[in-house]
Amino acid sequence: MAKSADELFDMPLAVTGVKHEVFQQDALQETMSDETLLVLLDGPDGARGVISFDIQTLAALIEVQTTGRVVPKPADARAPTPTDAAMMAPLVDDMLRRFAENLAEEEQGYWVRGYRFGVRLENLRMMGLALEAPDFNLLRVNLDLFAGAKQGEMVLVLPVVEKPRIPLAEGEKMPDIGAQMGEALMRLPAQIDAVLCRIVMPLSAIGKLKVGDVLPIEREALSDTILEVGKKHKLAESRLGQMNGFRAVRLIMDRPDGAMEAEEDHYGADLSGAAPDFAAKKDKGAPALADLGGAMDGDLGGDLGSDFGGLDDLSDLPDLSDLPDLDGGGDDDLPDLSDLGSFDGGGDLPDLGDLPDLGDLPDLGEFGELSDLPALE
Repeated sequence: MAKSADELFDMPLAVTGVKHEVFQQDALQETMSDETLLVLLDGPDGARGVISFDIQTLAALIEVQTTGRVVPKPADARAPTPTDAAMMAPLVDDMLRRFAENLAEEEQGYWVRGYRFGVRLENLRMMGLALEAPDFNLLRVNLDLFAGAKQGEMVLVLPVVEKPRIPLAEGEKMPDIGAQMGEALMRLPAQIDAVLCRIVMPLSAIGKLKVGDVLPIEREALSDTILEVGKKHKLAESRLGQMNGFRAVRLIMDRPDGAMEAEEDHYGADLSGAAPDFAAKKDKGAPALADLGGAMDGDLGGDLGSDFGGLDDLSDLPDLSDLPDLDGGGDDDLPDLSDLGSFDGGGDLPDLGDLPDLGDLPDLGEFGELSDLPALE
């Protein structure tokens, strides 16, 4: 920096301190300021870095280029302009070239090569959008400008990159990188979100939410849980449940039409109770007859058939509460009627023996026409 400032602007400049740190991209903005001149640096293979100058350094370099001297007092705060960036470009390019040349023979010199002045960035938000690498080297440089006329600071941010591979010597074999690659991939963070549903609420209502508040979730949310990665990228459909005491999701892959309804009938989706246990419910057949409740008690005859899967609503069955108790109120079983034979006229009635004297029966009075009786079909 001293040689670049001297040769370009005939300006005395000295570096009084350097601090090197490594930051993740999302932490960079906390270490830098919007009140500085931010410049994007273009690097090799699409790599990008940033260099920034505080207002004191910027003022000193502008003053020496316009008046040949530096005013020995702190500069007033102001917003950097595109003109400021253009006047700093020669210093940036020359300094970066010398930096790379000085470290060319050093073991870590590869990560500073090939950078040059790019474009001015308006703020730190634009910097965050422009930078792509996950980790960055940050060099914070303290400057003495024009023999103490001003004190300033420069920050240089360059991405952490892998060391270029050196060509193999004759007879040297390529290392087995399979295990190294697998280990590196297993360390990568991968977050998958199971999204039950999305609820639209006014911002005022969201701000009033507190512990214990209940949000309405549709019953179908259990069956329509979506697995997402990144910014709402749909990975798969799933069903919420539990396994071995842990929350779990069952992936639904290429299910046919109607499969969701079948699972809904089998597993149920009552949000007020516990989630369904996938490990215990493997039979995807019709529900047990006992589950149909008391509406199916008694013998309703053969007209209903043996398949109850289509009985969605039993509310239209007649009221059978007036029927007498078939056991006569006692505990004895009904008599065996199998010996009575057929009543369709195709056979003779069995011998009933001597009937008892019915003279003691009370007088039943006058009967009307029997034709008024209802058919007993």
